[in-house]
Amino acid sequence: QYTRAPLPNNPQAIPIYTTPYLQDHVLRSFQVCAKAEEWSQQSLKDNQTKAIWGKEFKDLRVYLKGHKIKVNDWRSLKNLAETVIANSRHGIELPAGIMPNTQHFKDLIFAYEYYFVKQVTSHESQRKLFAKPLLDAILVYIDTGVKNAVFLSANERTLLVLLSAFGILNSECLFENYLAEKSGQAIPHENCVYPHSMSNFIFEYYKGKEAKIAFKYNWKPISLCDPTTTKAC
Repeated sequence: QYTRAPLPNNPQAIPIYTTPYLQDHVLRSFQVCAKAEEWSQQSLKDNQTKAIWGKEFKDLRVYLKGHKIKVNDWRSLKNLAETVIANSRHGIELPAGIMPNTQHFKDLIFAYEYYFVKQVTSHESQRKLFAKPLLDAILVYIDTGVKNAVFLSANERTLLVLLSAFGILNSECLFENYLAEKSGQAIPHENCVYPHSMSNFIFEYYKGKEAKIAFKYNWKPISLCDPTTTKAC
């Protein structure tokens, strides 16, 4: 009954990869890097992550245990969150009687987002190395100027790697937004938003005396030079 594929309206996937999955250094650099798994394991052992598990998710874990759902670590919690996201988009009953927009639901959404952001953006080396291949490819398209428009397709982790490199998304601002929303306050980082399915980036290149690149995240302009502004640079 439950599916883990977090796609709305149940679309049928069409294979688009022209490079073997584990050799794709452009769109999947966060996995093919030799140290990716080591960094990933280290990222979930810091004090912030332990504190979230012990304090922020305590009520959630007690609730799930009462419904005979075991979540012993971040991976199992992330897997449950995937099911919750997928089922909510398909209109299927959620596990453990969880209802959309309740705090338990929001906790699981945050757990899913935090898990992936933490895994691929915690170390400075990750932020630099994982984004470079795709940024190089984008710059090649811009420099050659052979196309009026180029369309690229990738999954959410590819997008969050770029958001991290641009200083727009990280685990700290994501956690601060979660705490603010949980306490009923306005989120302090409005651009720090996880790129769920159907998210998009637009890079617009403008020629002139001073060439500029305008960037849009889900149609919203954000400066690549200063994420708190919207100006092209």
